[in-house]
Amino acid sequence: APLIALTDASLFASDSSIVAASEGDFMLVSATRSKVAFSGSRIEALKAMAFTAFSADHSDIAIASSSITAAQGVRIFGAFDMDGGALTLRESLVESHSDLGLNLLALRSASIVVDRSLIKADGGSGFLRIGSFKSVSGELKNSKLIVAGKGPGTLFEIQGGGPALRHNTIAADSKGALRFFDVKGPVPPVWNSILDCSSPGAQLLRSDSVPSTGAFAADCVWGFEKLVSGAISIVDLQSLNALNALNSLYSSKPIVSEPPETSFAAPIKSQAPLRRGSACVDAALSLESGYALDFSGRPRPAPGSSAPDIGADELYD
Repeated sequence: APLIALTDASLFASDSSIVAASEGDFMLVSATRSKVAFSGSRIEALKAMAFTAFSADHSDIAIASSSITAAQGVRIFGAFDMDGGALTLRESLVESHSDLGLNLLALRSASIVVDRSLIKADGGSGFLRIGSFKSVSGELKNSKLIVAGKGPGTLFEIQGGGPALRHNTIAADSKGALRFFDVKGPVPPVWNSILDCSSPGAQLLRSDSVPSTGAFAADCVWGFEKLVSGAISIVDLQSLNALNALNSLYSSKPIVSEPPETSFAAPIKSQAPLRRGSACVDAALSLESGYALDFSGRPRPAPGSSAPDIGADELYD
């Protein structure tokens, strides 16, 4: 049974700390047709066979300036499991050290906004899913995803539509093959993002449809043995950029490639500033609303810059 069960109700928590341990499965909140909001709070599971922070049915969940973590004593971790409703995650941390598997964002027929947040996954020798989306709308933006896995996995599994990804930094390393996107249906737009992978046999996208013009735009990709498979096979950067060749806006900011030691001035952790001279600097598309601040809360583009930088962070001296 969940620690907190809500039906047609509201829960608002601020400046709270919840630390839990269980010999079996543990669920923090189960919500049906309810509204849940956590602000300035800490949620941590130290031990459990399976830990689900939020399970929701047609409910709205808003997390701001908070952290949700699973320690190594947790075997399987799922931060959000939602049918319908809406999830908002702003300026927050979701971190997993689960030793078997994780599926952090499992949403079906729902909407999601992740903004200026950090998602970290370390460990997991079994299954690995950062996002599992079925008929989901919304966006992941201005955020960072850092993965250090022990086995194969897929970061985002998408069916029937998924959220856009814009101005993100995604860096993944694993002993097993990783795929960033596995898509059935339309490929959601991935723009202005750094996509770095250090794993054998890494693949950027497998899709049952040909990516449309602008599916990938103004990104920096590195480390993928194959870029696209499924309905079309793409193995080199030139062919990936060719998808945008007939669109003057997207082709004006081509997809680039460089290793992380060239992109960043420090090892990629929660904070890793861009290196001056990186191909990511001033190389992003200028977008309208929702991107005025980078991951660290600084103006985008940086003062004096002609265009935004690719990734979650702007380069500042």
